[in-house]
Order: sequence, then structure tokens, then C-alpha cells
Amino acid sequence: MKPALFLCFVCASLAAQARRPFDALFPGLDQGIKAQAFSVPASSEPQSGEEKGYSRCVTNPADLAIARSPVSLLFSGPFADRVAAGDFSYISENLLVVPYAEGRTTTLLDVYNSLQKVRGMKDVKYHSFTRKKWVPLFEEASRINGPDSLKPLPDPTRLPAIPDAETLFVKLKDINLGNTIYRSELVNTGRALLYTITNHKASTLFFVTVMKRERFVSRVYLEPIEEGVLVYCVACIELSGFVERMIDVPSALKKRLDVLIEWALAGL
Repeated sequence: MKPALFLCFVCASLAAQARRPFDALFPGLDQGIKAQAFSVPASSEPQSGEEKGYSRCVTNPADLAIARSPVSLLFSGPFADRVAAGDFSYISENLLVVPYAEGRTTTLLDVYNSLQKVRGMKDVKYHSFTRKKWVPLFEEASRINGPDSLKPLPDPTRLPAIPDAETLFVKLKDINLGNTIYRSELVNTGRALLYTITNHKASTLFFVTVMKRERFVSRVYLEPIEEGVLVYCVACIELSGFVERMIDVPSALKKRLDVLIEWALAGL
């Protein structure tokens, strides 16, 4: 390769890797929301949901405070259509910036490899007010061959590159909702990862359907920016009427959103 062409290639590569500041993605964002997003400490000690950055739960998609700020990719295609249609009982959103560990800058490849550690979901705990202690939300977590296979597969070792897109299936045993098969879909935008997880099959507990197929969907946007790893997540849920009368659905949705985010960042 000629020196001039090589220099152009290097410059282009460096430009592509340049990290954007928070304000470039969220121009004009309410300062109170921004302050909460940056209030996340670098420590990995367990926290309550309210301490993990901006988090709120609404019933009307028009009430989402941040939804259209980061990038249009987050609210595009079928995901955006489903949210806008108001097909869910509750919608929760969360925005936070996780500071980099001292002396280390996280890359997008680091984030991708963290998402590969499906079994790590078992290690993430939340505070149960009914049990009055920290407990794992998922008693079991493993990837599987496909939606009709329950044989657990090992998580891969560190992978050297991020694919443009991939889909995998995961089996989770939810402490409250029982066994559920989820479909996770990942898209590499170059700057960020879009991670979408949907319940592929209905959840049943004691032979009662607690959540029908495709009634939980969450999309997480992860991008290493100047200030840390940016995480913006939207989750939607609709449970059976019987279950909705039995539990605090907004609280349950926030907990799942918090656990999902904490798991995604646990390996960084």
C-alpha cells in the first residue's frame, strides 16, 4: 500500500473510532435527567433501581422522555412500531453513563464480549422487598441451540470480532415468571450495539400463563462515548390480567431492566 493511501486509511480508521461526547447524542436533554444519568458510581456494588441513573415507567409511549434523542436506529422498524402502537401495559426507559475504570478505556468489542456471558445473568441480584434481601432474578440462565431445544450450551470464550448481526436463543428461569425462552438479536452499527431481547415463547407458572409470546421486548443501545459507556434502554411488558392484579408491574419491569443493564456491563 502506498504511504499516502496508508495514511488515509489510518486517518479514516481513527475518525471512525472517535468517541462522541454525551451532549452530541442528547442535545438539549433536560439537565435533571442528565445529572441522574451521570450519578452512577464506578463501583459494582448492588444498588437499588432508583440509584442506577434515570429510570421511569409509563403507560403511554408519548410520555417517554428520552425516546427519540440518541439515534433514530433505536426507534426504527418493528420495535418502534410496536412501542408506538401502545400494545403494552407498561413501558420503562433508563439512561445512564457508566464511567470507565481507572486506567482503562472500554471498547465496543469489550461490550460485545460482555453480552456473550449469558450464564452471568444468574449472578445479578436485585433487592426483594418481600424477601427483605438481595436475590438473583434468574435462577438459571443459558444459551440454547434454538427455541425448541432446552439443552444448555456453554458461553464462548472471548471472540476476536463483532459480527454485523446475530441471533441467539436463551433460556431463563425467572424467580417470579418461571421458565421462558428469549430471542436475542444483536446489530452492530459501527459506533454502538443494539441489543434486542424478546420472549419467544409464553411463560407459564404452575400451569398458568403469566406472559404470552412476544409480550416482553427490550432494546438496549450501548456505545462507548467520551465520558464512559452510554446505556439507553427501553423495555415493554404486558402480563396476564390475573398476574397484573397480583404484582406491582412497573416495579417488576424496572427490576428486569436494571438486571439486564447490570448484566450487560458486568464483564467490563
